[in-house]
Amino acid sequence: MKYANRLVQYNVFDGFANPDGDGRRVVCARSRRPFGRFYLLLINDPDDRAGNYGGIPSILWSSNVQMSFYPPNLFLLLGAAALQAPVLDWVSEHRDHHRFVDRNADPYNIIKGFFWAHMGWTFYRYSEPRRCDNIPDLVNNKLLLAQQRYHLPLGIIVGFGLPFLVGMAYGRPWGGLLWGGPLRLVIAHHLTFLVNSAGHYFGRQPYSDCNSSRDSVLLSLVTLGEGYHNFHHTFPGDYRNGVRWYDWDPTKWWIFSLSLVGLTWKLNRTPPERITGQRRAMRDRGNAIMQRE
Repeated sequence: MKYANRLVQYNVFDGFANPDGDGRRVVCARSRRPFGRFYLLLINDPDDRAGNYGGIPSILWSSNVQMSFYPPNLFLLLGAAALQAPVLDWVSEHRDHHRFVDRNADPYNIIKGFFWAHMGWTFYRYSEPRRCDNIPDLVNNKLLLAQQRYHLPLGIIVGFGLPFLVGMAYGRPWGGLLWGGPLRLVIAHHLTFLVNSAGHYFGRQPYSDCNSSRDSVLLSLVTLGEGYHNFHHTFPGDYRNGVRWYDWDPTKWWIFSLSLVGLTWKLNRTPPERITGQRRAMRDRGNAIMQRE
């Protein structure tokens, strides 16, 4: 096919802590055959682990990743169904969250309270025009600009029209609309919001206490792996959230599985000794505090 070997590259998130020095996770997805492209679209659920921009795309789109695959236009179409703002806004906010975590410029600043971090910030989301100076690698992308302009109608058509048609195929169009439309959106949004609120409020800090991020197995179970938030903030260049093989992180397993068939490559992993060293430093620090008390 004409575009079978075409790679479209996006640098979607600046993690500010990549050991390779470029501040981004390096995870690329590609497809050389029509079935491969279709496979990628199938696994990229429009609701990102728990509601962002695709099951794998909390990593591939909005969590420190370099992504290359074709056709991205259909992926943007599916992502719009989440109705969680256009890609450009979402990525810009996520970059600010990592760069200014727990400070005033953090959009989901937990210091302002649990409700603010969970959903209060959304009421002021567009009180001022969103600046784009932190996403210079994306602002001139024509597909992203088109998705930015038509995000709402695309989201309504795909997020409500598609469930209605699926329900119609089974003789229950309104049931399909209800379950695949508003109910899906409410659940997906609040699960996403939990990462910003509970992920900075409940749980342990085994890797760093330099910010409020925390690890929670329970949160990981309900958000498909996003609960290992302390690891994510400490090592944002890593494509994994749950670093241990048994940590519940379906996105990690999906990306690794795709690498086995050549659909992803350059999966960036933090060196084990660095992870172990960070855990040891935190443990030693905790022991020292206990001894002083």
